[in-house]
Amino acid sequence: MDKQIAIIIPTYKARATLGRTLASIEIQTIKDKIQVYVVDDCDGLDYSDIIDKYDLDITFLVRPENGGCGMARQYGMDNSTEPYYMFVDADDTLASSLAAEILLSHAKANNSDLVCGAFENDVRRDGKFFINITNESVTWMHGKLIKREFVDKHNIRFVEGLRTNEDVLWNQTFLAYNPKAHTVDKVCYSWLYNETSITRAKSPETRFNVLYDFVAMNDGFIQECIKRDLLDNEIAQAFIANGVVVNYIYLQELYDTYDEAHIEKYIERCREYYKNSLSKCEYFLTDALVTRAYGNAMKSPEFSFRVPTISLQDFVAKMRE
Repeated sequence: MDKQIAIIIPTYKARATLGRTLASIEIQTIKDKIQVYVVDDCDGLDYSDIIDKYDLDITFLVRPENGGCGMARQYGMDNSTEPYYMFVDADDTLASSLAAEILLSHAKANNSDLVCGAFENDVRRDGKFFINITNESVTWMHGKLIKREFVDKHNIRFVEGLRTNEDVLWNQTFLAYNPKAHTVDKVCYSWLYNETSITRAKSPETRFNVLYDFVAMNDGFIQECIKRDLLDNEIAQAFIANGVVVNYIYLQELYDTYDEAHIEKYIERCREYYKNSLSKCEYFLTDALVTRAYGNAMKSPEFSFRVPTISLQDFVAKMRE
């Protein structure tokens, strides 16, 4: 039977968890339509004994150099041919045996470029366990089925050099082209909350790097929009306004928890972002657009409790200095 879905698993030092990921794919009702691509991001480990345990069609790929999760995904995309993609992290699982079939059937029935299932966040810490369910998310790659034809048509690729927030940039670029998208009210993906991951580690310096790199992502997204002639695209404009607001809110986090050296380093990166790209967007960044973005951001529990140290207008003024 012709393969329909390329499930791409970026892998780095994942011997302890890859098996559970593959086991969740092995039980899929349409596993004969799935080709799995395990992409080793040049970690030097042997995964053959794990891969050989599972009754799946698996292609094992090794990147020539370590490039991060985004570049591992891109390597899998470049070396696969199936008409649809799914991305599954090497410590996550598909939520049920029907997950792939649910997403593919909706894609076929609706001729969708994108099908988004809900995903559950499996959180285990401090001896406790709980589940959060997210029904829709622009940010994450989790629980999505993506049509290759649409990606190829618009040449959407992961940007080299981003180690965090690379999925946000890819998703925003994808969505700016207004794909035919459908959502499915079924949990299709289980995301393990990993406190040792690059975005979740508790180290203050690691957290600072995540916030700092989010500015780099926003800078990169505007550069992509300029290159692709998307600055007049309303979807792209909304993402750019949201980027300004989130950068501002992250500055509040720095004021609350970091020293002056970290704050100044972050502001200096924001000035680079303004000079490189944001200054080219001021013609459409109206008060109404930014206010709407701020209101949407404040709906998030992650942001709503922050008490501003400076105003958004003062933040923008600092970037212009």
